[in-house]
Amino acid sequence: MTLVVTGGTGFVLSHLVRQWLEKDPSAEVIVVDRSAPDKAAEVFFRPVRHRIRFIAADIGDWQAWSGAIDPAVVSRVVHGAAVSPIAPDPSVNPDKDNPARTLAINIMGTVRALDWARQLPNLKRFIYLSSGVYGYGHQGQPDDPPEPPITEDEPLQPDAALYDISKATGERLVRRFADLFGLSALSVRPSAIYGPMDRDTGARNVHPVPWHMAHRAVAGQAFRVNSLQGSYDWLYAPDVGRAMVHLLEADAPRHAAYNIGYGERATISDLAEGVRLAAPDFAISEAPAAAADYVQPLHMRGGVWRVRSRARLEDEFGWRPTPHRDAMADYVRWLRDSGAGS
Repeated sequence: MTLVVTGGTGFVLSHLVRQWLEKDPSAEVIVVDRSAPDKAAEVFFRPVRHRIRFIAADIGDWQAWSGAIDPAVVSRVVHGAAVSPIAPDPSVNPDKDNPARTLAINIMGTVRALDWARQLPNLKRFIYLSSGVYGYGHQGQPDDPPEPPITEDEPLQPDAALYDISKATGERLVRRFADLFGLSALSVRPSAIYGPMDRDTGARNVHPVPWHMAHRAVAGQAFRVNSLQGSYDWLYAPDVGRAMVHLLEADAPRHAAYNIGYGERATISDLAEGVRLAAPDFAISEAPAAAADYVQPLHMRGGVWRVRSRARLEDEFGWRPTPHRDAMADYVRWLRDSGAGS
């Protein structure tokens, strides 16, 4: 049976595609994406490329891609294709750039994917890739006490961006279709992801601090940040793939939504330890924000600034994230060995 992944050549879901195929030599994947795989994707998928079928189609043009797939062979669907508004000028709100397209693709594209999936005769699982539903939080104070991890039962607060609103709406659609048609469907909420396959694309051109650190290390360049104690709930991309494999294989997942996060704060200094395992000469230092190569926000509270509880994944599947020390070292080596860091 076949796994269908929409948006499968992108950063996060490329790891799911490859891990799913590596785990089962008989498995096949159909990737639906708006463009053919780029050079980075072709290189990344090379060991399993013969078991991937690519369909180049916009997720909104549902007839173009759904008509090209035999419904009888599909056992699982992961829907991750979406528009992420980005603005070249950081002073411009990206929501103002064609908001109708963002909502049409992200909301109606999800409706089309769900409506197609509900008619599949052998569907075992539908997973929706969500994000940004906890809200952006607020500026706190340096002496604020630590916040507890945010759980999947927290109220959603997506109103700061159209993308976040569309993702929260998508989750509600998934739940309603599951209730109406008896689908085994769930949503996943990754935290800030870093690692292999994070590259500039038409849908992504903003990268977290681990990306900048790893690329500077491979280039042999020093790196300045506003604070080595800047922290966040960063997570290594292959760990997201592992978590989603668990959820695809499970007979009956217990929940309708799962966080995929490290579950603990890590500092930039923690990340640097891992970088130096693979690049011992990597130099990182603090500098005023105006002179820094990267500014990590400090003292933000609530919403996405809280770490994501990993309790559901850990309790149900024994899933645990890769320690940042090992992950950052692996990331730097991958960038160097693959040539992606150049």
